[in-house]
Amino acid sequence: MSNTYWLKDVRIETGYFHEKGHYVGTKTESVHVKIVNGLVNDVIPNQYSMDETEDNEDNIEGKGLLLLPSLVEKHCHLDKTLLGEKWRPVKKVNSIFERFEMEKNILPHLDTTTKERAEKLLHTYVLNGVTHLRTHVDIYPEIGLNNLEEVIEAIQTFEDKLDVEIVAFPQHGLLHDETIQLLRKALMYNEVHYIGGVDPASVDGDIEKSLQTMVQLAEEFHVGIDLHLHDANYLGTFTMKRLAQLVIEVGLKQDVFISHAFG
Repeated sequence: MSNTYWLKDVRIETGYFHEKGHYVGTKTESVHVKIVNGLVNDVIPNQYSMDETEDNEDNIEGKGLLLLPSLVEKHCHLDKTLLGEKWRPVKKVNSIFERFEMEKNILPHLDTTTKERAEKLLHTYVLNGVTHLRTHVDIYPEIGLNNLEEVIEAIQTFEDKLDVEIVAFPQHGLLHDETIQLLRKALMYNEVHYIGGVDPASVDGDIEKSLQTMVQLAEEFHVGIDLHLHDANYLGTFTMKRLAQLVIEVGLKQDVFISHAFG
C-alpha cells in the first residue's frame, strides 16, 4: 500500500434528524476520502468520478460502509487476561486484598504464557476496530519485570496495527522498597508511559506518602500518572483533591488520569 490512497464510496456522518426536540437519526453522505501519510487530505462527494486519480494512488473500495474514528481502549490489563485459557467462573472475594492474593496464586500457574494470552486479547481488539490502547501491567516482587517484558513482546507483534501505552502498575501496593526499585527499573523502558497507583489510603495506608511518591516518580522519569481508586465517599474525594493539588504544586507537565473512582 502506497502512502497515498483513496477510500472509495464510504459514508460519513453530516448531521442529525430531529423529532420533537430529540435526535432520532443520523444524516450521512457518500464520499471518497484521500489519505496521505496517514492523514485525511481530501474529501470529495461520491458523484465525482475517481478516474482522475493518479496512477500511483491505490484505491480501497468502501462499499458504502460508515466511516468512523477507530476505537480507543483506555483501560485494560494485558498481563491478567485469561483469553486462551479454559473458562472459569469469577470467584467471590470479601476484599480487594483477597482478589490480589487470588491473582498471585492463579496467574503464574496457567498453561498459557502471559505473552500468548496478551496476543489473543490484542488480536481481538484489532478485529474490532481498536487502534490505540492503554494497558496496566502489575509490578511486584514475586513477579518482578517478567510480565512487563512479555507484554512488550506481545505488543511488538502488533506494532503496525496498534499504538499502546503501558502503565507500570503497583497493584499490590506502592510503598514497599523492593516494589519502588522495580518500578524505577520498569519506568526506564521506553514502552512505559505512566506510573500507576491503587488506593493510597486502604492499600498503601498513607495517602500523602503514596501520592507524593507517585508524583515524584512521574517527575523523575517524565511519565504520566494513572491511579485506580476504590476508596469511597469522603476518603475517595479527598484523595482525588489531594492528587490534583500535588500535580499543581509541582507543575507536572505530563497527563494525570484517575481510571476509575468513587467519592
